[in-house]
Amino acid sequence: TFSWRFPIAFNVLITLLLFVGSFFVIESPRWLTQKGKDDKAFRALERLHKKNDDLDAETELSILIEARNAEKNNEGNQSKWSDLIKIPADRRRFICAFGILCCQQISGVQFIFSYATRFFVDIGQTNAFLYTIIVDVIEVVGVIVSLFLVNRFGRRPLLISTGIFMTATDVVIGAIGIKRDRTDSENTAIVAMIMLYVFAFNLAWVSRAGSGVEVAANVAFQGPLAWAVATELSHGKNKTKIMSIGTAGFWICAWAVTVTLPYLFDADQANLGPMVGWIYAGGGVISVVSVALAFFFAQL
Repeated sequence: TFSWRFPIAFNVLITLLLFVGSFFVIESPRWLTQKGKDDKAFRALERLHKKNDDLDAETELSILIEARNAEKNNEGNQSKWSDLIKIPADRRRFICAFGILCCQQISGVQFIFSYATRFFVDIGQTNAFLYTIIVDVIEVVGVIVSLFLVNRFGRRPLLISTGIFMTATDVVIGAIGIKRDRTDSENTAIVAMIMLYVFAFNLAWVSRAGSGVEVAANVAFQGPLAWAVATELSHGKNKTKIMSIGTAGFWICAWAVTVTLPYLFDADQANLGPMVGWIYAGGGVISVVSVALAFFFAQL
């Protein structure tokens, strides 16, 4: 039983490290200024910029205070849930941020992160575990490559182009899956499409859920572009509320994909097999259209 006990125990160790480390995390200066705790914000900035003579805590604090005052003057002092519906600007921000975070999941990425090994076995691959390791490595490589692409090509082009490519790989998987008596080469082609999908996903979309390797890549290389875009779109006094609902939508979609996949794929259920690619291709189309519309409405 060591094969499954060790990974769980290792995750417990990481959780403990995060718990202990949380006591040493510096509180957000922006949050402190929003709460009127300017003195604490100044001390937090001093700790953040310790031994860095190029940055001045007083200057940064004054910028944060000016932004807080401007925000209050322009949008009022109180944040309300009803603003997400009643105020047109906040409504656009909410729809855009919520849509991008949900679209991160509906193209089927959780199907790969949660069931890759099982899927590879079911389509007759004898090296299923090896392929899973390769998928994990590709995730990390994709995140690293994204560091050199985001600022060069921009957020919208990268999200849309990778979304189109991911949808195309889903279509190929679904098309090959129509044939029940597939050859080894056809099954290997399905594996290749999954690897290409994962690489494209990690170039731009990158979710917080998934394998431990991917989560580590997100933390180390800060590659979750979809989350960055959602955060940038949901600025203003209701930013926290917008991101809270968006995050909830993200996890609900991740849960829905994870729970429904066995019922769609397994032979004793819907028995779609690789034809689930058609379903996730539909989600991919919705994702691409949603991103395009999100950037369009964000500019209104």
